[in-house]
Amino acid sequence: MKKNKKVKYLAAAVTAAVLVIGMSIAYLTESDSLYNLFTVGEAKVDIDEGEFEQNRTVSPGQSSKKAPKAVNKGSIDEIVFMEVTLPQREISVLDDITQAPGEENAAVNPKKMQSLFSTAVDDGKTSDFVTEDETEYKDFVYNTTEENGGSWIFLKSEFTAAKAATATTPAVDATRKFIFGYSGKLASGEDTSTIFDSVILKRFMEEDVAGGESVQIDVNAVCIQANNLDGHVTSTLDKDSLTDIYGICKNKGLTTQ
Repeated sequence: MKKNKKVKYLAAAVTAAVLVIGMSIAYLTESDSLYNLFTVGEAKVDIDEGEFEQNRTVSPGQSSKKAPKAVNKGSIDEIVFMEVTLPQREISVLDDITQAPGEENAAVNPKKMQSLFSTAVDDGKTSDFVTEDETEYKDFVYNTTEENGGSWIFLKSEFTAAKAATATTPAVDATRKFIFGYSGKLASGEDTSTIFDSVILKRFMEEDVAGGESVQIDVNAVCIQANNLDGHVTSTLDKDSLTDIYGICKNKGLTTQ
């Protein structure tokens, strides 16, 4: 029994010696790996219009709830823009009386190119009319109440002339597109204030728009990453910097044409 134990001990000792010798003649090497994963941030924006009912039938003078706001559905901070396009026609509106009837050269209910709809903002919110190049669009009032660090700023409008019907295409209304930018960087999950809260079909003269016609209001939201826009001001989102950044979105084909 004693002999067997001694053999085992020596074997162990020899094994240890072999390990020491092996380490002393090997090159000293080591490796280490780190896998750094990055997820590319996503810019994504949705439009929430509240209680708006699609394809409803409305009468002149009737108000419809339509309260568009932009919601950041992406994973990064965003700068957002809203485009609201209203149909325009040569119409005479009952509320447009520039001179009292009976006066010389009276112009009662003058027919002029204007939007078929006007907008309204709920009580309790601040608001302003769209004003551009000394022209005030009294039919477009927008919400200026601050929400999540920003509020809507009117940038500009764009007019597109009507297109007559052809043998293969229907007639297309003239339109005026109103473009707004939001003065605050919108964090993921946050939303803007509503741009307005309802639309009203104007009280136009019956012969100007036939009953049963479909008319369309277009709302388009655009977003762009809020940070690292080289050469473009993002610290202060005023009208000038927002107009500049909106130009990037337009060049990328994100805006409506």
